[in-house]
Amino acid sequence: MASETKTERTSALEQFLQPLDSAQLLMMVHALHLVRSAKSKAWKTRRMRELVALMEQFAA
Repeated sequence: MASETKTERTSALEQFLQPLDSAQLLMMVHALHLVRSAKSKAWKTRRMRELVALMEQFAA
């Protein structure tokens, strides 16, 4: 992953986000906001797990 360029990462993200509808995108943005606003490492880890689970749900 460290060898990926910024363009490759952006392309992969665009491919993931493109098929999502507006409600799913809003849920993703809200989950990301919760991760970024977490005050402790434990809360940040918990919120990140929730975000990953949401992404996996949308990818299926």
